[in-house]
Amino acid sequence: MSSIEQARQLPTEALQLANTITVGLASYGGFTYGPVVDGDFLPALPGQLLARGQFDKSIKVMVGHNANEGLIFTPPYSQNTTDIRAQLAVTIPSIMAYPDTLDYITK
Repeated sequence: MSSIEQARQLPTEALQLANTITVGLASYGGFTYGPVVDGDFLPALPGQLLARGQFDKSIKVMVGHNANEGLIFTPPYSQNTTDIRAQLAVTIPSIMAYPDTLDYITK
């Protein structure tokens, strides 16, 4: 399969299986799918838009609540600090440039 047109011809079960395999092979806690810049609804990546001040400034308050969300990003097979450090190096490669931050997170 090499086009969206071909994908649209597949049965639902085939698409669900492809999704399951793709997500299952992703690194633990990774984001397999992310925002797609389409030039219209999403003209650029969200971080770029925020950095440029390109967002709805009429919104006065944005509220969220995330409890215990770190568990979904931490593999259950991480049993010690060495394991956690190795996982962080995979998930956030740039963290290795900030050893003090890495030490802070793991302590």
